[in-house]
Amino acid sequence: MTTASSVLVTTYPEAFLHKGGGEYELLEIVFNLRKTGLIADVYGPFSRDIENYDTILHFSLESGGLPLLERARGLEKRIVLWPNFWLAESPSGELANLIRRFFALADAVVFKSQIEQDMLQALIPKACRIVRVPTGVDPCFALPAPERLFRDSYSLTEYLLWVGIIEPGKNQLQAIRALRSLDLPLVFIGNYRDRGYYDLCRRTAPEHFIFLDPMPYKSDMLRAALRECRLYIELASEPGGKSVLEAVISGAGVVLPESAWGREHFGDFPVYVDPENDSSILEGIERGLRLKRDPAFASAVAARHAFPGVLRSLCGYLNEER
Repeated sequence: MTTASSVLVTTYPEAFLHKGGGEYELLEIVFNLRKTGLIADVYGPFSRDIENYDTILHFSLESGGLPLLERARGLEKRIVLWPNFWLAESPSGELANLIRRFFALADAVVFKSQIEQDMLQALIPKACRIVRVPTGVDPCFALPAPERLFRDSYSLTEYLLWVGIIEPGKNQLQAIRALRSLDLPLVFIGNYRDRGYYDLCRRTAPEHFIFLDPMPYKSDMLRAALRECRLYIELASEPGGKSVLEAVISGAGVVLPESAWGREHFGDFPVYVDPENDSSILEGIERGLRLKRDPAFASAVAARHAFPGVLRSLCGYLNEER
């Protein structure tokens, strides 16, 4: 029997070929919707037939997901769109038309930040409900990890850390070139989608830089890596996401690109750099290494972004009668 508390979470077909932050975020959303008492499943062989769900929550604006969403609309399902989308400026041309097609199917749209909403506001139909859901982080990242677990496992004393998919849009190669002269190792933890780019990063990096495979999400080893690093860095052209928040909540200092997203989430706490300028990156790292940790700030960020509390407004909407 269909109820207002039954949600099927969908995305584009290729999403899980290479799991990154977005894919883990989708799974965490499903897991935490269940914690609030909702029935929530990820679309796939083990989900039920669509007739058993009242709401389709679609994650991403990738074009491959549009036919599924159109079919769901044809079956008169309530549709919540979670764009998880970013461009440096408001989209135009064919991309804007694609996004309008997605929005035209949606009863509500979820935005994680004001800057994300502002970028897409002009494309949203007036009848579409807007729901604000801050990026959620598991509270476990605020808890202590086994002491020295990561450092002793990899024979490290001090290191910089970057967690996530290695690909051109993330800008790891620029960071490697900028920090080659630094004695401190830069540790990358993550998979890759572009083998050529990954290999170029490996060839360009000095011998003391370390490339590690993805670690189980929320594992003691990953949490220890975040808590023990001297600095956490991400220099992508797009806003940071779960990994940056997890690092901050773990107590790490962070170096980020200057951006409205960073300012909205963290104010003046990070060291901001120009991600396309080698000198700016190196100077930012050196400045960050001189800063002290701020446990009070980490606790405040955790309070704003901890699952399942961040889903309160979304759950309220999903529980409304149509």
